[in-house]
Amino acid sequence: MKETIFDRRKFTIIYIAALSVLAVLSMTLMLIFASQKVVIVSAKDAEELAKEKATNELTESVKSGKTLLLEVRSTHDNGIINISLPSHLKQDDVGISIRPDLKKTSLIFSGDVSEHFINNPPSGDFTGVGSVTIESSENMTVMSFITDDILYPDFNFTGHTLTASFLPIEREKPVVVIDARYGGEQPGTMAGQIAEKDINLRLANRIRLAGADRDYRIYLLRTSDETLSTEERLRIVNILDADYYVQLSLGSDVSDTKVFGMSAVYNSSYYRNELENVDFADALLKNAALFASDRAIGLESADEEDVILMALKIASARLNAGTITNPREAELLLKDEYLDKIAQGILNALDGVVK
Repeated sequence: MKETIFDRRKFTIIYIAALSVLAVLSMTLMLIFASQKVVIVSAKDAEELAKEKATNELTESVKSGKTLLLEVRSTHDNGIINISLPSHLKQDDVGISIRPDLKKTSLIFSGDVSEHFINNPPSGDFTGVGSVTIESSENMTVMSFITDDILYPDFNFTGHTLTASFLPIEREKPVVVIDARYGGEQPGTMAGQIAEKDINLRLANRIRLAGADRDYRIYLLRTSDETLSTEERLRIVNILDADYYVQLSLGSDVSDTKVFGMSAVYNSSYYRNELENVDFADALLKNAALFASDRAIGLESADEEDVILMALKIASARLNAGTITNPREAELLLKDEYLDKIAQGILNALDGVVK
């Protein structure tokens, strides 16, 4: 029988080589993570954590350069998360992107303020939040919340604190989805430096704020300056289980810049609860014009290019809330008080038709 002889020299060489490979891999991973400038909040079992340590905060576990690993501790109080903002940031410096189709909500802050959030992480009840990440560049910082279920959060500013309430989509009331047309890489019609996409979004936000106490729930399809495809828009409408859909747009007529006023577009092939789309569009147009410009150009039937209006099987219409190619009307559309009048007209129309 041949006796096995332990080769110490060979074993030592293999051992050292293995340690070297492991060290190189570890260093590579550290460099990759350090270069990402990302804060990761891992969602552990919130109930078990709450039992062990009843705290409402994020606690630091591992920190390496710009990489921070945090854990969620939740007491299941009220679903409210408080985010402390850097003192130099104003409300206008914070953008909010809500994507229920992706189960993702992002806060976009001006400048690289990642260090502030590393030192002052969000606090509160993280029930339903699976993870939180922060990515930063020289120009912006993005804090993203990934949720376990489809949620649509509400945000409120109090001084330098942003309060987020992560709530399920409300099903007890009729749902109205307001879609600010265009966004991101799609500016819509340009009038000098004025982009249609920006006016559409400003108007949508004013409708949401003014209509917060209605007997129906208003959700915005687009909450920030981001590019959304037609397929994504339709998916969000369906996820929000919309009963009514209002697309906000602006008219244009480059051949005649004197054209002034609002118009509306409808799908003539569908009606809901005895409300034909032409009547829905007519109510939006008449009320918006009555409250603001008192100039209604008229109604148009949708064609194959109006993909969303033609695809939806709910009460839906597009309101062209003004003619952006008219210099005088474009100037009006830049004023908050004028947009407030249009918003009140749209809400007045919804009050009369939403059931």
